[in-house]
Amino acid sequence: MNDLTDESAATVAVDGSTRYTLSADRVRVEKDGRVREEPLDDPGVFAFLALPAADLGDGRALRRAAFDAWQGHVRAAVANGRDFETDYRSPRPYATALTILGAAFVSGLCALLLVTWAARPDARVVVNPTMFESAAIVVSVLTVVAIIVLTVAALVRAWRCRRGSYVHLGAHGLRTSQGGRSGPLANVAAASWHPLLRCTRIEFMDGRADLWVPAESGALRRVDLLLAALDDRLGAALRAML
Repeated sequence: MNDLTDESAATVAVDGSTRYTLSADRVRVEKDGRVREEPLDDPGVFAFLALPAADLGDGRALRRAAFDAWQGHVRAAVANGRDFETDYRSPRPYATALTILGAAFVSGLCALLLVTWAARPDARVVVNPTMFESAAIVVSVLTVVAIIVLTVAALVRAWRCRRGSYVHLGAHGLRTSQGGRSGPLANVAAASWHPLLRCTRIEFMDGRADLWVPAESGALRRVDLLLAALDDRLGAALRAML
């Protein structure tokens, strides 16, 4: 473990009034006299995602350098025998269908409500709302729009995940069925995170159907990041976006 009191200019980045010090296993954040440390040696903590677009003293991007450090710890954990497994079984077909139909009904009803309100005929007597009434109207419209977004997300999530999913990541590669054989990570064409659905989409090169993996706690909250940490090709694509 590195001693953070022994700082090097090459491992320090400054963004406004915040100072970031990068070491092999953590990022030290100093702002307004307050200090906190974000670990980089825990596969379930993705501290590099919250770092700003700043450069270290040696010219490296802070986010990329932090990801590289986190990636090294993930690979070391897997090499030492750690594996990651998630098994999602969708509800029975009847419950899944009710979820999809219910979400479609609620989102359609809310959309109809908004359209009916927006297309209402002009009244003969115009009454200007007070400031409080105007704010209430804005809040009401935003609430209805939020309900539509959330219900559509629930609909899409239920549909995408209706077949269930199984993922096992370890030293032997990726396994997508219980009791099946592990395959190389080179079979993964892409892995993307969908925040509204809270799912990772895994695409394969061998023509298999895309696998939608719902987020769990810890490292399995972002399976796409685990795949990027264990595969150089996927890791390079992620680093380019950081």
